[in-house]
Amino acid sequence: MLLALVSCGASQKTESAGEKEKKAAAPEAPKPTLKADRRADDLGRFIGGLPGRDGSEFKSYESDPGWVEHAKAVDADWKKLEETRVNAMRKFASTELTGAPIDGTPLFYPFGGPDALTMQVLFPGHSRYVLVGLEPPGTLPSIKELTKKSLNTQLFQIRGSFGALLRKGYFITQYMDEQYRGQVLNGLFPTILVLLARTDHTILGFRYVRVDADGKLIEREERYKSKELDWNTGIEIEFQDDKTKVLQKLLYFGVNLSDARLGKNKAFLTYLDSMGKVVTYMKATSYMPHHNDFEVIKNKIKDASVAVVQDDTGIPYRQWDQTKWDLTIYGKYDKLFNPFTPYQQNDLRTVYAKGAKDLPYNIAYGNTKTPANLLVAKKK
Repeated sequence: MLLALVSCGASQKTESAGEKEKKAAAPEAPKPTLKADRRADDLGRFIGGLPGRDGSEFKSYESDPGWVEHAKAVDADWKKLEETRVNAMRKFASTELTGAPIDGTPLFYPFGGPDALTMQVLFPGHSRYVLVGLEPPGTLPSIKELTKKSLNTQLFQIRGSFGALLRKGYFITQYMDEQYRGQVLNGLFPTILVLLARTDHTILGFRYVRVDADGKLIEREERYKSKELDWNTGIEIEFQDDKTKVLQKLLYFGVNLSDARLGKNKAFLTYLDSMGKVVTYMKATSYMPHHNDFEVIKNKIKDASVAVVQDDTGIPYRQWDQTKWDLTIYGKYDKLFNPFTPYQQNDLRTVYAKGAKDLPYNIAYGNTKTPANLLVAKKK
């Protein structure tokens, strides 16, 4: 009997004081702050060509020939995208876009539109992302709206709204203006959901938001219309990485960033100030930061950013004060692709002629016709 008791006691593991202390000190994982709502996740998977999770209201439509064809087409585009760009982008980010001051810092992506793909591939695991574009945030289309035409026709048109990103690595401004203002979708929300679903995330909840006159983020009605041409309306999405279970938030705002509009938009400027220090990413901006009427947003980026990652469409090379910033260049910089030849930077070409680090992927304007470049600026 005594032997039995001793044996039983020996099999029990006793926690040391150090282990107890470590367990008590471990911070709790962040918990979702938005109301649980699976509608966004179900929609993102459906129009993203992914099988629905158990209980999805779209499940019964997955046998429709239109959806089957759509899923095959998106799968093919996505596979090619991963093979030609995404895998190389992830590898590059793991060595060149990691460590202080980039890791974990909120990401600001002006002129980014709905590009949650590049955001997640180059800057995974950040707790907050803020994207800004000219297009409206939009709403979730219902099953009724999606099936008012043949599902094949509807999904073909929706696929076209994000097809340019999958094939070229960027959205085409002209097409976005046509596709996201009611002709195909009434905003960017569904495309963002597709890109989150396709990068292995689960959307946990969402809400329609706006920035009030004091620069604070508040909830709004779905069909809210402001008196200021829909300034500062947006969406907030809470989602989780399927592998790491890291909780993240994405905010998209439809805001005009030109001096004429942003300079008068004190509310949004105050909101940007409330973000604190950020990492800024710019790509395929149509060279807006090269114009003289985008000084407000450029100054805001330089003031708030601990690091800026951009291609040559971002802040011109000559406007970086190298007593304040450490600059590293990647890729190649050559003649620009039409119609952007007026934005050629001869000083940047001279710097590239001296040598640059390798950039193993291409998402430049002109796609494979022109080499891609990237500049990483870190504040000293």
